[in-house]
Amino acid sequence: NATHLSTSSAGKRYQRDFRPRQYLRHYYAVHRERPCVLRETKAVIDFLVRSCRPLLRNLDEPVLLELGGGPTIYQLLPLASEVAQIHFTDFLASNLREVRRWTHKSRNAFDWKPYSAYTASILSPHSSRLASSASLEDVLRSKLVLFGYCDVFDPVITSQRYQYQVINCHFVPE
Repeated sequence: NATHLSTSSAGKRYQRDFRPRQYLRHYYAVHRERPCVLRETKAVIDFLVRSCRPLLRNLDEPVLLELGGGPTIYQLLPLASEVAQIHFTDFLASNLREVRRWTHKSRNAFDWKPYSAYTASILSPHSSRLASSASLEDVLRSKLVLFGYCDVFDPVITSQRYQYQVINCHFVPE
């Protein structure tokens, strides 16, 4: 009998203690002490541009499942223009709210512009439509159409209504 994260003591602690905004400020905020996007994050973006985008072009209007996206969207910036829709899932409602804030351009949303600018600088030689961070962010916002709860330890992760051609998952298995 599988233990679901939501009913485990670790899962309950995570639900109680994780603060998306603190996490984003600690790992992703660009400021005077950290004036650019971190090398590790650049490596993820570079990989997605170089290796995943070409594969997506061979699919017919794929729907992407973002599995356990946390409060972040940088991992979707390189892929958004190549998919029909993105269904974003996470274990924490607070992470889903954080991404929705950004999607709806809320005043208090986290600022992902340094990440969209970096991604746009890589994509611009391939697409004039994605040459600016604003246009890249608009494309991503238009593709984020469904948000939902997901416990990766639950054998039924998502509704049976969808079969995904693409599953995007970063740092969840660890």
